[in-house]
Amino acid sequence: MDEQRLASYLRSLETDSPPLLREMEQLAVRDHVPIIRRETASFLEVMVEMVQPRRVLEVGTAIGYSALRML
Repeated sequence: MDEQRLASYLRSLETDSPPLLREMEQLAVRDHVPIIRRETASFLEVMVEMVQPRRVLEVGTAIGYSALRML
């Protein structure tokens, strides 16, 4: 699968972000805080759903956005 098709597929999995995550996304843009792209967030959410880990170690947290997406 080429990169564009993969990104398109991952975008198709996106759901509306809860208010807290939308606020964090806006904060990240405003304050130039690097957070994962929506495609990456969708991928993480699918992987967590499939694997259902009991624990997740998220290293390098800026504002906790990735950790919350995996929660």
